[in-house]
Amino acid sequence: MTVLKNIFKDRIFQISLVITIISLFFARPRISDINFHTLYSVTAMLCLIQIYAYLHVLDILAYKLTSLADNTRKLTLLFTLLSVLSGMFLGNDITVLTLIPLYLNVAKKYQLPQIYPTTLIGMGANIGAAFTPWGNPHNIFIVSNYNVPANVFFAWSTPYLIVSLVILIATCFFLPKDHIPVNQTENIHVNWRMTILTTAVFIFFFFGVFSIISSQFISNVPSTILVGKFTNFAKALLLGSNIGGFGSVVGSMANMLVLKTFNQHSSASKRKFFKHWTILQFSGLIILTIVGWLRIYFNI
Repeated sequence: MTVLKNIFKDRIFQISLVITIISLFFARPRISDINFHTLYSVTAMLCLIQIYAYLHVLDILAYKLTSLADNTRKLTLLFTLLSVLSGMFLGNDITVLTLIPLYLNVAKKYQLPQIYPTTLIGMGANIGAAFTPWGNPHNIFIVSNYNVPANVFFAWSTPYLIVSLVILIATCFFLPKDHIPVNQTENIHVNWRMTILTTAVFIFFFFGVFSIISSQFISNVPSTILVGKFTNFAKALLLGSNIGGFGSVVGSMANMLVLKTFNQHSSASKRKFFKHWTILQFSGLIILTIVGWLRIYFNI
């Protein structure tokens, strides 16, 4: 009962429900509109992510990095890079929900900056998730709908990752190098046998996303997901959908989770955070949009 109450109190759920109901007045849903391969892949991805979260793999990595940092700049840089790496494999949502509370707990304990690092961690999660086909559900859709092979997908996403990382790392150097005490790693038990088994399943899922194995059993149903219904430019759609994750709060689910998590765990000004977060988000959006347009225009 409590779970149901929490679901119906969720603003995101309420807005999504209203939009869904309104959309039913404009078009009738049909079975042929569903891309089952994408649906199966997203379901598998979410299950694997939850297993990794249950096994505390990300927690132990975060605490290890925290024990290595001796100043605020290094701590922020390590958390930001971990968010990029985690976003690649676990997606941006679980990365945000795990790393931001961990960082804010340390920040409150030692009176460290909260606003700037939290923003960078959230941006790093979006950047990492854009790099892999399973990092974002819309990446899975693009790979499935346009039959994009692995080498082509990574040829598209790697330049985006490199440019974004350069911008992100450069931004970290605006932080001061204030000394912080070296933290001791908390004793978190990790079931390595289950972790290895989950990783093996994840590798199998990787091949499934690129229709190498599952295509023998599951056919791709023509997709009618909004823009994908009207364009054959998969590369432009991939860049646009991932770059669009920056900017407004509704740009991606991870953005909403960053704000929600910060409000729950931070002791800093929420209004000040939203102001700085918005400035950095739209700065990233503008820069990456220009880079993406140049790549499409010059076919880089």
